[in-house]
Order: sequence, then structure tokens, then C-alpha cells
Amino acid sequence: CEMGFVGTLEKYRGKELIVELNKLYVRIMADKGYIISVIRGIPYYYRKLGYEFAMPLDHRMFLSPSKIPSDNLEFLKIRKANLNEIDLIANKYNQYYDNFFISNLFDIDCYISKFFNDNYNEFKTSTYLIETGGITITYFTFGKSYDNLAYDIKTSHINHEYGIKILQFIKEITSIENPDQISIAVHENTDLAELIGELGGTTYHTYGWQVKIPNLKLYFEKIKPILENRIDNSNFQGLTQDLRISNYKTTIILSFNNGLIPTIKMEKGYPKEGSCDIQIPGSILFKLILGDRSFEEINHIIKDAMIKRESSEIIDVLFPKENSFPDTYY
Repeated sequence: CEMGFVGTLEKYRGKELIVELNKLYVRIMADKGYIISVIRGIPYYYRKLGYEFAMPLDHRMFLSPSKIPSDNLEFLKIRKANLNEIDLIANKYNQYYDNFFISNLFDIDCYISKFFNDNYNEFKTSTYLIETGGITITYFTFGKSYDNLAYDIKTSHINHEYGIKILQFIKEITSIENPDQISIAVHENTDLAELIGELGGTTYHTYGWQVKIPNLKLYFEKIKPILENRIDNSNFQGLTQDLRISNYKTTIILSFNNGLIPTIKMEKGYPKEGSCDIQIPGSILFKLILGDRSFEEINHIIKDAMIKRESSEIIDVLFPKENSFPDTYY
């Protein structure tokens, strides 16, 4: 569930109105069964409402047009997609985004609203197809970033040649506006970002989704099949034991029985010393259970993130570091 843009008239600021609004927002989330809230949000502010940066959002790279190869790729053709090709795009979208731990479900109405536009700006984008011999092989979207400072590019599966063709296309469109440097907003865990880096592009800005999980017990109940599958495909197949996960305020007890989790319990309050398998303070826990960071990465900077030595391998199996690609339809 994405919290949209929030603002307060100057004369009403400092009255904690956002706190009251957030209480209503959390109630609506609970009523509708949402388990995760995300917001772009200004830096730091939303931490007081329980949010933590825990998923990638905005990755900016500079690339000099002179570094884009001038390979002859005339056998590849680029054209704008038509509405009657939406099923083809949906199929390629699903094939690609299935590789990510967290991503957006393909919603036809939302996709058409944002990505099927004749003209592009910071809110509206165009979709293009790459073809060879009259056969569509991939698609990409082209528009401006939400702050209008970069060109926003999203692709389905691409190889090196398709990536070069897309960059040649971008170079042609952007050459008048800025002939010396192209600013590109591209997801960091994609083939296109890797290609831009190989060509000498440099990252100059990254940002993330600020995430809140209002009800940890409900979250773990929702992802129970994922956890059971990870155990079933590991050395812990048939696991039978209780696993206690705490953020120092709430402790979740996953009761494994022969590899399955028939019950999940929740305890409130500061845990007894040595009682938990893993403890990560507050909303920092989200970074582990959403696959954003490994325990070792968290512990490197958060020293009261603690784990029992004998539980570390199980935790790594249950909560591996994963690539996610959540997007916004704003």
C-alpha cells in the first residue's frame, strides 16, 4: 500500500497532523488487509512513524553520449507500442518481474494510465517495442523521473545489443537538451544499469522506499508459505523447533513442525536475555525480513542487532538477501 504525496499548509505545521493522519491510514490498511506500507517521503521524517528505508526506489546514473557505442544495429527496430499489444507486454512484464522478491502485479488500467502516453513527463511515460524481422523481442518505457531531472527507463529482459539500441535511442532524443551528459533513472539491479556502468556511467544518487509493517504477526502469516518453501529446499528440511524473532518491542515465535509452521505467536515487551534467536531493533528488522540486507550487513552498523551463533544459518535460509523492484503508479 503506497502512501501518496503528503503536505501541510504552513500555518498548520508543527501540530502533528500527520501523526493523526497516519493513524487513520494504518486503520484503513488493516481494514483492507494490506501488510506493507511504502512511501517516497522526505529523508528521516517518517522514521518517527515507524518507517525504515528497506527497498530500492531511485537510482540515478550519468552517462556521456560519447560513450554510447555507434554499432550498426539497423536490424533492430524501435516503435511505440499500441494498446492492442498490451497482452504481449503483460506477458513479458510478468516473465521479468517474477525474478524479483517484491514487485508490482501487472494492472492493465494502471499500466495504460502511466505507460501508454503519446507525450511523456514526470508522471506520464511512453512504451516502446524493439523488433527484429517483424517479431517483438522486448519492450521498454521512456519518460522523466518524478522530479523531472532524469530520464526514467524501465525494460523487460534485454541483452547487450538491445541495451545499446535503447541507449542510442535515448541519445538521439536527449542530444538537444544536454549534448554532454545524460542523466538516467534506472533500477540498480537490472541489465541496463549494468551496461551503463560497463560503458563508464557513474552512479550519482540513490534513494529507497521507506517501509512500514504495522502488524508483524500478520506479515509472517502472509509469508508463511515462502518460509516453509525455503526450509523445504535447504539443509533444514523437516525442521521442528521454535524460532524467536524480536525487534526488542515485539517477539514473533515461528513454531516449526516437520518443516511447516502451524502456529505463529506474538509476545509484547522487551525479551528476556538470551531468549531470542535474533534481535534487530525497531524498524531496522524490516531490512532483514524484506530481503534488503543480510544480518551481517545490518550488524556491521547496528551493534544491538544480535543473533545466536547456532541460529545464524537458519536465519540466512529464511531471510536471504533478495533483489526487489517495487514501483509506483503515481
